[in-house]
Amino acid sequence: MTECAVAGRGTCRDYDVTVRFCDRYVDRRSLLVANAALSLLNLCCHLLDRQLAAQAPAYENEGGFTERLYWTRQRRRRKALA
Repeated sequence: MTECAVAGRGTCRDYDVTVRFCDRYVDRRSLLVANAALSLLNLCCHLLDRQLAAQAPAYENEGGFTERLYWTRQRRRRKALA
């Protein structure tokens, strides 16, 4: 008999590896993987929200990449002409 991953004890025959979900029987491991994927997606969304919140004031004050590049080029051209 194969050792079951559930709690590290017993055999797979000792556990019901399916669960009734939306009128279907779904493997518990599939549910675990789906929940893990949803948790990671939620974490990514949270971190992106935090990043956007932190970058918004800098963007308002300093402008975006294109604007900063434009002003850098303008300064170089002025120095070259002077």
